[in-house]
Amino acid sequence: MRSIKAYPPNWTELTKHFPIKGKQGVLYAWGDIIYNPSGIIIPPWVERHEEVHGDRQRDEGMSIERWWDEYVNYNDFRLKEEILAHRVEWQKFSGPYRDHYLGYMGERLSGPLYGNLITYEEAIKEITSK
Repeated sequence: MRSIKAYPPNWTELTKHFPIKGKQGVLYAWGDIIYNPSGIIIPPWVERHEEVHGDRQRDEGMSIERWWDEYVNYNDFRLKEEILAHRVEWQKFSGPYRDHYLGYMGERLSGPLYGNLITYEEAIKEITSK
């Protein structure tokens, strides 16, 4: 995937549903592009997370726009997609402080960015499931 320092095409719609305005480091997959408005350096494990979204946007038999519509409007769909991407990110993670990073991932998956859809404990369980 290639990364560009820009907002995704559906930015206005996303800001209506998610607490992302002014938030640094949030990335957005759009097919084979990672929109990276903050211009952060993307670690390989996070890039892999975004690749999961990009792959599914192209492989789910729907357009990228339809995938994003489902993601924005249906909590079950969003949670399923994020669990898949977080699992792959965790499998790809290679670095020190593995337990700390898992905690960070659990907080992120269970937090407001994705709509507080599951508890922290559920998030950890889902991320580490095979």
